[in-house]
Amino acid sequence: HYIREAEDARLVSLVTPRVEERLGRSLSDHDVSLFNQAMNSLKQRVKNLNELADNSLFYFKQRPIQLDEHAAKLLDDAGRAAIAGAAAILEGMDEFTHDPMLAALSAYSEEEGVKLGKIMQPIRAAITGSTQSPSMFEVMEQLGKEETLARLKDACTT
Repeated sequence: HYIREAEDARLVSLVTPRVEERLGRSLSDHDVSLFNQAMNSLKQRVKNLNELADNSLFYFKQRPIQLDEHAAKLLDDAGRAAIAGAAAILEGMDEFTHDPMLAALSAYSEEEGVKLGKIMQPIRAAITGSTQSPSMFEVMEQLGKEETLARLKDACTT
């Protein structure tokens, strides 16, 4: 466990200059802490440091999150309705962690009569601006309740 954390911290230090260059600003202490939390999930999906930098940018972008072409297509009326319903559920949660969020949104998808992916894909688009990311439950937990809800609300109003 300690070795993995040291590895992740080293990757963060190697990739941070690339992220800062792409963002055009320095990462705050909060950003670096978030980057350390997210590193284990992020590094599993990349081949090199440039991909790692590119795939991590959504964590640090300012709201409202800009959507790529594929993500924008997911935020049609049905996608926004799914996000609004999910946001209402997430807002009422006291424990904003993976398992309780999964249980709550799974129950919501059953109530709506749709597969969980039909709810999570628009959520992914709203939060990351993309159709690809690490587990959204991990991402939402890492971003925290306030930032997650703000990104979801932005997607419903733009």
